[in-house]
Amino acid sequence: MGNHPLHAFSTQAGIETLMHKNKSRIILSIGIPVYLHHCGVKRIVNALEDRPDIEIIVSEDLPIMESGIKGLPNWQNITYSKNSPPLGAVPNWNYTLKSAKGEFVWVIHHDEVPNFPHGLDVFLKHLKETNVDLLMSRLNKDSDNILKRTVRSDLIRRTLLHFPKSILLQNYIGSPSNIIVRRSRLEDFDQRIQWFVDMEWFFRLIKALKIVELSQFGITPIPHDKSIKASLGEKVTEISNLEIEYICSKHQIGGLFRLVWLIKIFLRDNYFRMRASA
Repeated sequence: MGNHPLHAFSTQAGIETLMHKNKSRIILSIGIPVYLHHCGVKRIVNALEDRPDIEIIVSEDLPIMESGIKGLPNWQNITYSKNSPPLGAVPNWNYTLKSAKGEFVWVIHHDEVPNFPHGLDVFLKHLKETNVDLLMSRLNKDSDNILKRTVRSDLIRRTLLHFPKSILLQNYIGSPSNIIVRRSRLEDFDQRIQWFVDMEWFFRLIKALKIVELSQFGITPIPHDKSIKASLGEKVTEISNLEIEYICSKHQIGGLFRLVWLIKIFLRDNYFRMRASA
């Protein structure tokens, strides 16, 4: 039986098929959730390449009577879907997570652009070889805010990562675009949260995963006026307080931490009101 020509042929074909699959496996899935910011999507795509070890998932929340993205390159590794009526910001982020097939998943918002200091080839080779579950981008330390400059130093960030709750008090990671997660360890964003949605997601990941690598990629933010903060407007304080109660209850976080967090929000809002009236 083992020497039958047909058996030998099927075994060889199976080996060749397996080798082909391994050669072209998707290492990195890049999800781009978008809403009315087409030039941002094109900026992200232009920073990437058409290659079999990357997939690019563009999911557009499309208002009724609006036309979708046009002019994307005709690449094999781009998939594009339209959601009309819109799913909403956070559900659309989750849609890109669920659609991913790669070993690692990276959600990049349309107001940010990825960069690779040593080149995309070197970065993907690193992803194939690393055993970590969570990679974090290095941050630009240029800021007029002393606290931000301090917590963005590599030494401080490495220390804070040993205390997952610290991310709830001070976001030293940045936006969700600043992390890449192994798909087998990925978690959805909590769709009940608007303002602290990224920080609560970071908290769960940091708490669950074997930390973390400050890695060979970066994110450049592109300012625009359609942010979540702009959409919430004057409701930010009220929403912040409600979400603090929800997050602390969800994760069984004690009263003292909750009080410190609420005081920080109170001081932050007073500071911004004073600056606005000055």
